[in-house]
Amino acid sequence: MRRRLQPHERREEILREAIAFFSDVGVEGTTRDLSTRAKIAQPLIYKYFATKRDLIEAVYERIYLNSFKPHWPQLVGNGKRPIRERMTQFYIEYADSIIWREWVRIFVSAGLHGEDINRRYLKRLEETLLVPLTAEIGVAVRAVNGPKAVVPTLEDVWQTHGGVFYIGIREYIYGLPPTSDRPAAIAASVDRFLKNYKL
Repeated sequence: MRRRLQPHERREEILREAIAFFSDVGVEGTTRDLSTRAKIAQPLIYKYFATKRDLIEAVYERIYLNSFKPHWPQLVGNGKRPIRERMTQFYIEYADSIIWREWVRIFVSAGLHGEDINRRYLKRLEETLLVPLTAEIGVAVRAVNGPKAVVPTLEDVWQTHGGVFYIGIREYIYGLPPTSDRPAAIAASVDRFLKNYKL
């Protein structure tokens, strides 16, 4: 006989099922189909999530907001460490945090179907991490090459960031084999980027 779940347990079960469901069928999947797959009554979903929008918000909070590590801004901004060390450590940790099936597939699906998960997440990423990282790289470049040295723009940093995300795209969207040595690949990418600025 199936154990009767407490309300917080039932909500958690529905949320877990929703994350797996949306990663398989996309965010356009219906709560009716979710209920069928999860073998629960559709009204039960609405007991814990008043609308599908509320369910999507819970997914966003669970897998996107929770993927941000509180120490990352301090890591990026720690001018006592070489920029190469900071950037490499950040991107290795970042990849570990986001490159998993549900994260990547829901993120791509949300972008394709007009959900604002992507815009909100990327805005926070840019403001909290990429703008400070761009500034820190600029400080390092000028310290080595002089005050008039060409420094990267935010768009340049976004390009490198996109390369890290592509590791997840190739595996979970294209179905290609995973990168064999992800930390080494990220370190090499950071090296190539910084060498453009003579670092």
